[in-house]
Amino acid sequence: FGDQDEPRAFVTYRNVETIEFALYSMSLADFMGYYGDDWRFREEYTPSPADLLREWTVKTDAPRNQSGSLSEPLVEGGGTLPPGLYFLTASTPETRRLYSQDQQRQVVIVAANNVTFKWAGEQGMAWVTDWDEGTPVPGVTVSFLDAAGRVTASGVSGSDGVVMGDLAAQEPWMTHSVV
Repeated sequence: FGDQDEPRAFVTYRNVETIEFALYSMSLADFMGYYGDDWRFREEYTPSPADLLREWTVKTDAPRNQSGSLSEPLVEGGGTLPPGLYFLTASTPETRRLYSQDQQRQVVIVAANNVTFKWAGEQGMAWVTDWDEGTPVPGVTVSFLDAAGRVTASGVSGSDGVVMGDLAAQEPWMTHSVV
């Protein structure tokens, strides 16, 4: 979501009476682990209770055996979230009785800018553009990270929004990231 957008959860449901939501802040280290090369981290990830921002329950209204949908704001009463990384869970009492993994889980990113990242070999390019207008954004500090989340290079976007940086030598299937 852009930092001027109202972030919402879009949910389709059937035969549940309530949906329980929880929104957490997410650290960069947890984000890197979640999308990194260790699938167990993602599978076993549980946000820290200290990172809980909001917890709420929504009553559903679809008749039995019919699908319903809802668009639920992540900010109480609507509004925006500050730029950052967030983790949203949704669960229901009905699914907790049936399944061991009772939550739907989603990483939510809120940003003022969009970054397009390309790499070839050990060279990376980040192009920073305005979220709403798509125009280049100069003066943004960009860090290039290896699969372990270590900074390998950083720079500031020029008038064309572009930053170039060296990347770590690593296996081609391993991730590179920019922040």
